[in-house]
Amino acid sequence: MTGENTVEPMKFYFAPMEGITGYTFRQVHHTCYPGMDRYFTPFISPNQHHAVNPKEHRDVTGDNNGTVPLVPQVLTNKPELFLWAARELKEKYGYEEVNLNLGCPSRTVVSKGKGSGFLAEPDKLERFFDEVFSAVEAAPSEGKPGEEGAGYPRISVKTRLGLEDVQEFPDILRIYNQYPLSELIIHPRVQKEFYKGIPHLEVFAGAVRECPHSLCYNGDIWCLEDYIRIKELFPTVKKVMLGRGLLANPELVLELKAYENCMAEGKEWNGYQISHAQLKKYHDLLLQGYLAQMNGDATNVLFKMKELWGFLGQQFPEERLVKKMVKANKLKEYEELAARLFESRGV
Repeated sequence: MTGENTVEPMKFYFAPMEGITGYTFRQVHHTCYPGMDRYFTPFISPNQHHAVNPKEHRDVTGDNNGTVPLVPQVLTNKPELFLWAARELKEKYGYEEVNLNLGCPSRTVVSKGKGSGFLAEPDKLERFFDEVFSAVEAAPSEGKPGEEGAGYPRISVKTRLGLEDVQEFPDILRIYNQYPLSELIIHPRVQKEFYKGIPHLEVFAGAVRECPHSLCYNGDIWCLEDYIRIKELFPTVKKVMLGRGLLANPELVLELKAYENCMAEGKEWNGYQISHAQLKKYHDLLLQGYLAQMNGDATNVLFKMKELWGFLGQQFPEERLVKKMVKANKLKEYEELAARLFESRGV
């Protein structure tokens, strides 16, 4: 039979990171390092006025995203606001999927009972999903959610394990299992851990056994070895979400895909060498893109680039120039130091 032995290919997602992975960043990364199956926007937070603010509009509009495969993320704990945002993103912007943020660990967000803060109220969370999916099912539709003619887009969720303790997760997972989510992305930490400590892989393993939804693993994939470990532990999971690892090495997705292709062809893996020439192109395009986006505001552009080097500097661990770059007060000084840094790598 045709396709009987076909192996489902791994999919790679770029995690949403507030203040970093906006439309300029996504466009540049997608241009320089094609291979991401999906990018996710930093969250949209609808309010009582049912408004997508100007910044959010710029981030989701097709004019600023081109061919980037994009899923918008929504942050709210009110079903009526989520439903409004989902419909708006489908009807006005053409998105066929929206992602509910139940993972953000920011104290500001959590204090409002949103993001991972919403996980502390499982009864309210269940009522939220009841209202959302009742409305989705009742809406006039000529197809399933996400299809042309449907009233609503598909609904996926990005979650943590709970607020304070992993023992919270069985009840949370029971709620997710009741509803037709298109996908469940799990970062196996609780809110209070932020990004510290070791992800609770044993809890994720329980979700693999018990969850009927398509699962995506997210958390601490910094390099090929991390990826291989997750793949070997969870061979049925065919989606991984990368975040800080891609900021540190934007070429990581190409390395992982090269590894997958090598394994599929039955060849021996001989390692992967990143291209500093491509890294310079990526850096330069980001700098130009931010200058255009911010109308030449050198102070804010410099802040953006310095923030990036907090991760990207790992590619140059021996370089004192990186420290000088993140201390630069003038854009021209920064550009000169960046040029010297790449010249030191023969670019």
